[in-house]
Amino acid sequence: MNILTKFISSFVLFTLLISLLSYRLAMVQAQIVPMSITATLTRTAIATATPAYIGFARNNGLLPIAQTAIAGTQTALAAITDSQKTAISIAQTRTAQTIQTQTAIGASMTPINGRTQTKTRTSSRTRTPIPSRTPIPSRTPTVTKTTPPTAPYVRNANFEDQPNYYWAENNTGGHVIIGNWDYCRDFGCAYFGDYLNDINQRSTISQSIYIPNGKVYLGYFITASTQEIHCGFDYWYVKINSTLVQKINICNKNIPWRLYELNIRAYAGKNVNIQFGGVTDDSLKSWWRIDDIYLK
Repeated sequence: MNILTKFISSFVLFTLLISLLSYRLAMVQAQIVPMSITATLTRTAIATATPAYIGFARNNGLLPIAQTAIAGTQTALAAITDSQKTAISIAQTRTAQTIQTQTAIGASMTPINGRTQTKTRTSSRTRTPIPSRTPIPSRTPTVTKTTPPTAPYVRNANFEDQPNYYWAENNTGGHVIIGNWDYCRDFGCAYFGDYLNDINQRSTISQSIYIPNGKVYLGYFITASTQEIHCGFDYWYVKINSTLVQKINICNKNIPWRLYELNIRAYAGKNVNIQFGGVTDDSLKSWWRIDDIYLK
């Protein structure tokens, strides 16, 4: 009974050895434990255990069972060896494929200044560019500029600001036209006509103004005296923008202070130049005064 127990124990050990070999074989296939280590352990275990185990089995009439166990162990070892060869072949194949891949990659790389640069993949697909939107031009408001003159009325209209800074004066004899003359309506007026020892005169005063909308008339006061008996030689006139709008002869009679008004509706909202002038000939004398010019 004791011998049988020892044999069974030995058989169990061999069975465990076979299980260990199978486990090692599975790990080899999974590449967890290197195959060389598994084969070495297996051969060492068989070489050490087989002689004693066979001797023990022969002495106790259990040799067939022992031979069966040993045969199973050798079969497992052979399987490990075959797996080792297969794994080595697979590893060699993988190594060769790796080398080929690295060679192909290296061939596709162009060295630049000692560095290796990976070529950029060029896509065969051509993208159609999205047309850019044409910006809508902003609207520029049309502005009609009207540059008004210095004031929308007649400056120094009563001629009392002296010296005069607003009217442009011109006289062929070099005489002053605007001043505090006798017979002015107040303290100043514009004098036109002949002088004591100077006849055949041309005199003008002018000023640029802005005529506001709603202003319809240009008014002024005038008084005149004359020795002329023939009409058409001495006269006064009014011009707007060099256009004659009024002409009045001085002849045959004196004129006390009198109001004259001109329709200027056509010039409303515009910049204009107004001019008052007088002409005398070289015979009989005439003279007159203008005062208090206005818009209404």
